[in-house]
Amino acid sequence: MNEIMKTLLSLSFSGTVLIIVLMLFQPLYKDSISKSWQYYIWLVVIARLLCPWTLDISLSMPSIDIFPKIVFKSEKTAIDVKETASDIVQNDVNKIYADNTSDNVSKVANSTDNTETPFIQFLQPLSDALHLIIEKIHIIWLVVALFLFMRKITIYQSFARYVYASSIPVNDIDKLEYFGNTIEQSHVKGTIGLYVNDVISSPMIIGFFHPRIIITTAILSSENSFRYTILHELVHYKRMDMLYKWLIQIVLCLHWFNPFVYLMERKIRQVCELSCDERVIKKLDVAAKREYGDTLLDAIHTGGSYKSIPTSVTLNESKELLKGRLEAIMKYKEKSKFTKAITAILTILFCTSAVIINVYKTPSTASANVGSIIYENGEYYIMAKGASEADKPSGGVTDGSIAITIVRKDSYTTISPFSNMTKLVDEVESQCKYMLKHENGKKEDADMFMEAAKEIQSIGQSGQKHFPKLNKKSVTLQKGSAFSLKMINTDKKAIWTSSNENVAVIDQTGKVSAKETGKAKINAKIGNIIYRCKVKVTDKAAKKKYAKDYKKKGIIKKSSAYYYKNKRLRIFMDLKTDNSFVYFKYDEKGEVDLCVRRAENGSISKVEYMTSKEAAKILDDMDIIDSTEYGTPTSVYTYKEASRGNKKDAKAYAKVTRMLKEELPDSVTKIINSCNSDKWYLVSRNGRKYIYYDGLPYNYAFKTTLNTSGVKVNVYDMGAQTGNYVLLEVKQKQNKPLNIYYNDSKISYKKITADTKSV
Repeated sequence: MNEIMKTLLSLSFSGTVLIIVLMLFQPLYKDSISKSWQYYIWLVVIARLLCPWTLDISLSMPSIDIFPKIVFKSEKTAIDVKETASDIVQNDVNKIYADNTSDNVSKVANSTDNTETPFIQFLQPLSDALHLIIEKIHIIWLVVALFLFMRKITIYQSFARYVYASSIPVNDIDKLEYFGNTIEQSHVKGTIGLYVNDVISSPMIIGFFHPRIIITTAILSSENSFRYTILHELVHYKRMDMLYKWLIQIVLCLHWFNPFVYLMERKIRQVCELSCDERVIKKLDVAAKREYGDTLLDAIHTGGSYKSIPTSVTLNESKELLKGRLEAIMKYKEKSKFTKAITAILTILFCTSAVIINVYKTPSTASANVGSIIYENGEYYIMAKGASEADKPSGGVTDGSIAITIVRKDSYTTISPFSNMTKLVDEVESQCKYMLKHENGKKEDADMFMEAAKEIQSIGQSGQKHFPKLNKKSVTLQKGSAFSLKMINTDKKAIWTSSNENVAVIDQTGKVSAKETGKAKINAKIGNIIYRCKVKVTDKAAKKKYAKDYKKKGIIKKSSAYYYKNKRLRIFMDLKTDNSFVYFKYDEKGEVDLCVRRAENGSISKVEYMTSKEAAKILDDMDIIDSTEYGTPTSVYTYKEASRGNKKDAKAYAKVTRMLKEELPDSVTKIINSCNSDKWYLVSRNGRKYIYYDGLPYNYAFKTTLNTSGVKVNVYDMGAQTGNYVLLEVKQKQNKPLNIYYNDSKISYKKITADTKSV
C-alpha cells in the first residue's frame, strides 16, 4: 500500500483513540472544567490527525494491517494472495541459495507449479484485482478529498456572495459610535464592518480578509440585543474561530472516511458557542446574564430563513443547543484554583498521550544513521553517519548490474549484484532475509538496504528494467567548451551542482561549462541519491598561446627542454601577479634559472634570471634537488627549535620523502595498486606512513612544516599537465597528527594498514 495512505490511516486511528477518550470522559468534566478548555482541547486531536510526527518513546501500539492478508487454502497448500508464483519460486530459491544448484532450482519450480490447484488459479485474478485496488486506494482517497474541499470552498463563496449582496451597511450614528467604542475597549485590531441583513437566520461574522458582523433589523433595534450580539461576535473574531472552523473542514476532507471525525466536528461546533458565551458573561452580574440569555432567544425568533454554513460563525446555530447554553449561562461560576490545577494536569496528560501515541512512520530515505547515497561506477554507496567519501571502498560490478554498499567510518557491507530495476526491492529484500537468517548482517543494515532500494526504484521509470544513471561517468573538456549531461532511465528532475565552480559550472538543464583547467565533480541529485560525473578541463589553446609568448621573449622549446639565449633552463617558472603558477618545470640538466612574470591582462611583463639564493629557496621549499631524479628527504624539527630557526643542532622530528612505486615494500605496493584513483590514502607499515594519490594531472612539489597541531604536508600543482601520482614516505619519531593539504586546502584521506590489510 502507498506509504502516504499508511501514514494517513495511522493518523486517523490515533486521532480516533483521542476522540473516544474525550467523548467517554465528557460526563466527568462537562460541568467541572471551563468551556474554553473543552473547546481548545480539540486542537490537540486535530494536530494528531494532521501531523505525522511522534516521539521515538512512543507507547508502541501493535502494528495493524488495515488490509490483512487473504489466504486461499487447498488440501495441500496455502498461498498468500500478496505473493505471486514467481515470488514463491524466488523465496524457495533463496532458501537453498547456499547449494545453488540447477537441479534444486528446477525442483522448487516444479513443486510450486503443482501446488496451484484449478480453484486457486480461478481466484488468482480476483486477488490480483483486489491488490491493485489496494495499491491505488490512495488515488481514490485523494480524489474524494479534493472534491470535498473544492465543494466546501464553492459553497462558502456562494453563501458569502448571497449574504453580501443582501446586506446593507448600518448607518445609525449612535450604533456605529457604540460599535467603535466596543472594538477599542475589546482591544480588537483591524477593521470590521457592521451590516444588517434580514434573510439570515442568526447574527454572524463572515469574511477572512474583510470581516463583517451581520445582524438582523430586530437585533439592531434592541439596545440590549445589539450590545450583547456585538460582544459575542467580537469574541469569535478575537479567538479566530473562523480559522478554527476551516481547520476542522480540512480535517474532514482528509479523513472523510472516518465517522468519528464527523462526531468531533459536531462537538466542536457545540462547545464553540458555549465557550464564547462563557467569555462574554465572565464579568456580567445576574441581571446582565438574563439579558444575554434574552439576546439568544431573540436571535432564534427574529432571524430569517437562510441557514448558515459550517464555516460561518453565528450567534445561535440551532434551537436544540439553546437550552444547554441558557443553563450554562445561569450556572456559570468562576473556577477555583484547585479546578484550574486539575485542568492543567489533565491538559499535560492528554497532550503527552497525543504526542507519544504511535503513528506509522513513512520510511525515510535517510534515517538517523544514513547520510546521502552516492552512485559511482555502478555502485550505490549509502553514507552512514560519520562516514566520508574517503571511507568508500574500491569496487566494481558487471556492466548493467549494480551493487549497494553501506559505508561506515571503519567498515562497509555490500550486497550484489542486481540487474533489474523493476525487481530491485524484492531482490534486496530476499538477500536481506537470507543475510539475517544466517546471521551475516544486522537488522539496521537490512533496513538501510531496503530504504535505499525503494529510493532507487522510485527514481527509475515505471516498467523500465534499467537503472537510472548519467549519460557520462567522466568527461574531458577544453576550457571554454560545454557539454550536456542528462539523467537517463528516469523521468525525475535532478538538481545539478559542481564541486568546483572555478573549474566547471553547470546550470539546471545539465549544461556543463568548462571555466579553468583542473578537475571537478558534477553532482545530479534526485531525492537523496547523488549521481556523479567526473570532469577534467584542459586548455590546449593556452598551451599554444604560452608557447608563442615564450618564443617572442626568446624562450625556445627543443624536445622536452627549454632554452634561453642558447642556455638550457634548470628552473623555469611562469608566475601570475598573485605568484600562482602558470607553468613550472624543473630540468636537472639545465644551466640557468629563469622566472617569467605576467601582468594583470596575462601578457608577459618581465623575464629575469633568478639569483642562486632564490633558486636555492625554490629547491628547498619544493623538494627539488638536482642530485636525484625524484627528490631527497625534507626534514622538519621540533616546534620550539624550528621557531627559533635553530635547525643546525636540532634533531629531526619528521622526514617526508618523495618516492617511486618501485621502491615500496611489496605489501605497500599491493595495497596502493588496489586503491581508487582520485582519492587520497595514508598507508601505514611498521611505523612508516605513505601518502598516496593517483590521478594528479600535474607534476607536483611539496612542502613540510611543523606546528602545534602536528606535521603538515602541503602538495602543490606545478603546472605541467603530464599526469602523475603523489607518493611520499613519512617518518616520525612520535605519532603526532599528520595533516595533508592540496594547494593549501586541507583534504580528508582514507587510512589503510598494510601489515594487516584491514581498513
